[in-house]
Amino acid sequence: MSHKDTSRLKDIIERNRPHLEQYQDLYRELHADPELSGQEANSASKISRALKEHQELEVISNLGGHGVVGIFKNGEGPVVLLISELDALPLEERTSLPYASKKHMTDTRGNIVPVLHGCGHDIHMASLLAAIDLVLRARSAWSGTLIALFQPAEETFQGAQAMLNDGLYSKIPRPSILLAQNTTKDKAGRVLISTGPVMAVCESYTIRVHGKTATAQAYIYASTQSSLARTHSFAYNRLVVRAECVASRLERELDIERMRCAPPTVNDDCATSILKESLLTVFGGDVRKMEPDTASEEFSMLARPYNIPYVYWNLGSTDPETWDEAEGKGEVDGIPGNHSSEFRPVVEESLRRGMDAMAVATLTFLGEGVGRV
Repeated sequence: MSHKDTSRLKDIIERNRPHLEQYQDLYRELHADPELSGQEANSASKISRALKEHQELEVISNLGGHGVVGIFKNGEGPVVLLISELDALPLEERTSLPYASKKHMTDTRGNIVPVLHGCGHDIHMASLLAAIDLVLRARSAWSGTLIALFQPAEETFQGAQAMLNDGLYSKIPRPSILLAQNTTKDKAGRVLISTGPVMAVCESYTIRVHGKTATAQAYIYASTQSSLARTHSFAYNRLVVRAECVASRLERELDIERMRCAPPTVNDDCATSILKESLLTVFGGDVRKMEPDTASEEFSMLARPYNIPYVYWNLGSTDPETWDEAEGKGEVDGIPGNHSSEFRPVVEESLRRGMDAMAVATLTFLGEGVGRV
């Protein structure tokens, strides 16, 4: 489908949209049964079963751990890769939802911790499955290859590289473009998108300082924060901390280990502009500017080393009435967001817009559109 021919998109979406009930049920099931990074066996099994309901899909499991991929080839054309995450967070849910998570798991350090889908990955999984359903129903309107990837261990920034190390691009066709969406606390129904940098670089470290007193260790910590925040060089950060240890006359060498890192997310200008045009055609005034975020996402690791263009956008998930009331009172900042124990996306509106947005993106680039990126 040419990116110039966006007038048909809304009609295609309306005519091929599946009933949401089964995806709402799946969402609640996933929400009630979250799994920590690297331990997503149940979630992966549910995703694999849902994909296999479409007999035309080739399904590959256990990529880079519990990663799952579904592939559908529909003639000649671009290869569009859609991405969702599988894992959840070590957080205790504090909502009164009837499907609230009560689950606990053992983490990598042997601690028993509560588990919560506090970053919307349950929305991402269910809405991506619904979008696949829609796009397959509309197969006569496009040509190319559709790939849906469900990635493990995103929260620990380990899953993308694990899938690459497991030979991801030797097992699936090389993508022409990557697409992913992120659930936020913004008003449900909104789609937020921008060109250029949208998510930050992230590096995290474990630093063990061998001080004689808690005060000395606290001083080291406080003294290094501003320097560490300004750089993303592991070598530089190590020097900063070591210098503080020398200044504090600590006798033992510190232990410092880089735990995880994620590159910046920088949307491709051309592809993002094409997709924004399509989204505006379908959603009108619900399409807003995506402001750059200091949070991080490893999604681009699947694209940057291979010079594959990608687009990453945000979805709102807060009940519209709740949002409007809070906005009227100037209390939007008080609405629980990502990584909060009280994060509670409104189900139907969030899933419907997530399904529609991903379907619009997929149909925009399947056909002639991606050839212009």
